[in-house]
Amino acid sequence: MVDFIPNADADKLVWLENLKSKVISNGGTFGLSDSKIDEVVKQCDQISAAILAAESKKTEQKAAVAHKKSVLKTNNAFLRSVINQIKTSDSYNLGMGMNLGIVGGRKQADKTSYTPRINLYISGGEVKIKFFKKGVDGINIYASKNGSSELKLLSRATRSPFCHQIKLETEGQPEVWNYKAIGVIADHEIGLESAIAEIVFLD
Repeated sequence: MVDFIPNADADKLVWLENLKSKVISNGGTFGLSDSKIDEVVKQCDQISAAILAAESKKTEQKAAVAHKKSVLKTNNAFLRSVINQIKTSDSYNLGMGMNLGIVGGRKQADKTSYTPRINLYISGGEVKIKFFKKGVDGINIYASKNGSSELKLLSRATRSPFCHQIKLETEGQPEVWNYKAIGVIADHEIGLESAIAEIVFLD
């Protein structure tokens, strides 16, 4: 059954304002007491305030992330130039580099051809998604259920296995879940998508 309360926050704000207005005007017609009408108004206002507060935080987060990227771009360039000067000094050696932490670590995955591999299994009432990073910071996991052609981003995973907790839409009715993964380096997806893996889940 389709819910009469909209899912989208923007639509929900409009719906709440309309409901509040109509209940104030016509609540008595439906036998609602003044206290019940006041409670409806209060509840609507609380939901609206929560939605607006969340949107404000999203805007703040986007601004903070943009600022971080700008600072990293500028400051990292400066630090790399200084480190390059250190490494080209006649006094520099590998031991000094290790002490300063300026010697490269693991080999990074090829950003064009890297293709993750995932394996699925069920344990402890969850779908476990096993993977190996092999030069990436993590993987973005996409999922869909019961034949949906569009796999949507489920989560970023940095440790294997990733555990996906599923609550069945209909108790006792098994669900077919499809998963795929894309490698991530420095918060950016790279390379190619994994093959789609399928599993039947029944808690």
